[in-house]
Amino acid sequence: MTTRKTIMQILGAMLLPYAGIALVLGGATIFGLTEQILSGGYGPRMLANAVAGAVIILMLLPYAAAIGSVPPRGFAFTWGRRDLLAILLGTTVTLGLAWAYIFGLDWLGVRSVSTVAPVWALVALGVIGQAGTFFEEVLFRGYVLTRLRRAGVGRAILISAVLFCVGHIPVRGVSPLILTWLLGGLVYGYLYVKSGSLWVAGAYHLAHNLAGDLFLYSDNGVALVQFAGPLGLVEKTGFELLLSGLVLLLTLLVYGRGTRLLEPAPHLHARWDELDAARPAAPAPLGRPVPRP
Repeated sequence: MTTRKTIMQILGAMLLPYAGIALVLGGATIFGLTEQILSGGYGPRMLANAVAGAVIILMLLPYAAAIGSVPPRGFAFTWGRRDLLAILLGTTVTLGLAWAYIFGLDWLGVRSVSTVAPVWALVALGVIGQAGTFFEEVLFRGYVLTRLRRAGVGRAILISAVLFCVGHIPVRGVSPLILTWLLGGLVYGYLYVKSGSLWVAGAYHLAHNLAGDLFLYSDNGVALVQFAGPLGLVEKTGFELLLSGLVLLLTLLVYGRGTRLLEPAPHLHARWDELDAARPAAPAPLGRPVPRP
């Protein structure tokens, strides 16, 4: 019964993003902006992403508290000096690797790459829009991973990563890139567990998506580089593997020294212990006496 309840609660939470997107598109329709958003214009799409992300979070947190068995204290919206170091290192490594990877392909003769003068207003909109993906961290790491914590940290990270992939399919379609989505979900989940902060996982996620916009996709209107034709699956997967390895290494260097590989951050472990202590005791089976203290 408990397993069925958990599954139903997680499925309900995964439906909330689509309700939030529907609300945003409905509002855009009222103001006559729907066509601009759906036509692929980068600026309108990024603004819609940011608004949708905020709406989904405002829907998700009350759902988790009232229905989903995770009160607000179960979400690790924490912050510390080590987290700032991790974000600075992670952002620098992510954007730097994307730049080096593209020009490395040019150096190897795989791609002919040239720089493009940036449109800084669009770049700023990209940062704002990609910040909307923070709802994915609140949902899949803050809620789903927390809800599955009693299955074990490794299983919780894996299942939340698989659901992270599934959540992309209705929007992005079935694609070989699902392997990179899975890899990203595993990395974000591990980063969340070791840092104990949704802000850190969200910042890495933002930097990852922004690196794709600026360097890997030359046809989106905001890229800082230009090359003929989209990157192939092998090229994209190669970048994701390199980035994932570097992010995991940084995570271990910043958070993992002196701890076991899957040991959560102390304050995250404490939050999970509080949630476990607050759970009501299971009723005694019928026909058996309830032991007295």
